[in-house]
Amino acid sequence: MARMESQQKHTRDNMRVLATIENDDNYRKLMYNKVIEILSQVDTMSIDLAEQLEAETAVIPTRRENGYIVIPLSPEYDNGLCRHVAQVLLISELKKALDHELAVVAAWAIHEGDSKNSVAKAMYKHPSDLFSKRNLIGSDIQRLCAAHDEMEAHPDDPAYDIIPVKLHDGFVYEIHRQKYPHPAADLT
Repeated sequence: MARMESQQKHTRDNMRVLATIENDDNYRKLMYNKVIEILSQVDTMSIDLAEQLEAETAVIPTRRENGYIVIPLSPEYDNGLCRHVAQVLLISELKKALDHELAVVAAWAIHEGDSKNSVAKAMYKHPSDLFSKRNLIGSDIQRLCAAHDEMEAHPDDPAYDIIPVKLHDGFVYEIHRQKYPHPAADLT
């Protein structure tokens, strides 16, 4: 927020650009292409990692001969987690981790002065829906924002240097006090 003259101008600019992205075919295509680029990397990586998971979950077939355990030279990994199911599992876990990351980034944006309206619009949500008690990611964002505020309210208390925040699914995210300005901060 330091790059703007005021909170209101910053919010107006964000809302204007978000509306442009939402309504302009060129910007929508630009966003679509960026998402496709990410997804193509995820697809390639998830296939490779699924094959690794299949091998790592397999039990190498062994048998006993004359009192010795014999392991075949080229064991078959047919008894591990199937690579297709492994890929589904990996992408499902990635989705859960992305929800955590989205809550963390959204809370940081709000803490740094971006409006809840701008953050909600960037998430394609209405603010009243996003921050209602029924919306799980919205409640995570609120918990994270409260922890940031609590840390800021106690700037010299080392007990507030690390604040654990339990998210809706039981995942615990730790907020660490930044000793130095955020790299994206305007230092002018």
